[in-house]
Amino acid sequence: MTVKNRTPEQEKRHARYLKVRAARHAVGVTSNGKPFHKAAKKISDVDRFWSKTTKVEGACWLWLGGVNRSGYGKFKVGGRTIGAHRMAYQYAIGPIPPGRLVCHRCDVPGCVNPAHLWLGTWQSNMTDKVLKGRQSRTGAKVPNPARGEDCGSAKLTEAQVRSIRECRGRGLSMKKIGEQFGVCAQTICNILHGKIWRHVA
Repeated sequence: MTVKNRTPEQEKRHARYLKVRAARHAVGVTSNGKPFHKAAKKISDVDRFWSKTTKVEGACWLWLGGVNRSGYGKFKVGGRTIGAHRMAYQYAIGPIPPGRLVCHRCDVPGCVNPAHLWLGTWQSNMTDKVLKGRQSRTGAKVPNPARGEDCGSAKLTEAQVRSIRECRGRGLSMKKIGEQFGVCAQTICNILHGKIWRHVA
């Protein structure tokens, strides 16, 4: 249909279309929301990464993106999926030497706060778990009372329990908190209602 054959109603619709298109192009996007100008750049990988975190001064920075079954964050960059804590270390501190692990001082799998991360080996990571009472089957003599983080089978620490309560106070759902800490939502519910870990102030 040529321009000459348009009806008045079609002319009005076309004029509205041109007006909307011009408005979108003015902000650099097409009608489907994609960048219009070739010079328009997408958000960088670094900015995209940090936009998926909660930054709280002096506390864990929890990963808000996808996580694996153990609660560790996942971040896709360059066609590869990499651990979020490893990317946080690389972005904030520097390259990770071959064969080295990025470990957590806070023992929160979903934490990406660079201040809570340290480089270690498999052996140093295992030693750290034993010293914190988080390794249930070892030859080491680890205190094993009936409650709390001193129990070898405990999945959480007292610091994590406090962080869980803080996360709930910031409005995060119990399911999301559970994913961040590598436990189920029911465990989070039990903590918040004082059914478990009630001794932690």
